Amino acid sequence: MLIGLSLVLSSCGDPNAANAGCDDTVLVGVTAGVTPDFQWWPGCEVNNLVVLEGVGPHTFGQYSATWGIESQPDAEGIPNNRLQSGIHYGATATGGIQVVAAVPLVQGQPYTVYLNVYTLDQGVVTRGRATFTP
Repeated sequence: MLIGLSLVLSSCGDPNAANAGCDDTVLVGVTAGVTPDFQWWPGCEVNNLVVLEGVGPHTFGQYSATWGIESQPDAEGIPNNRLQSGIHYGATATGGIQVVAAVPLVQGQPYTVYLNVYTLDQGVVTRGRATFTP
């Protein structure tokens, strides 16, 4: 059962394009519990997923992440978008690396998950977020 849904459903980029990722806003879902699963629609790929304490939007750099995972860069060190929907809190997804170790989530405390893509012209851009309370 999904408990946190936000944002407007839109489209994803061509999955066969170089460094493809979600090219517009996505709908984010979070399952119940202190070790939730994160899913998004459409099922395009993202560069990173970050969970922050509190209700978003957040000003990045002013909040500590409770967990973060990022897509491994390509052989030349260039960021890419390879993380797929269905990531479990605290687990390292296929093709991903943990950049912030998971801190146990607290029941009753609100959190916000952010989905970000890497674009060649804009750098890292947020495409979706959802606030949830385990």
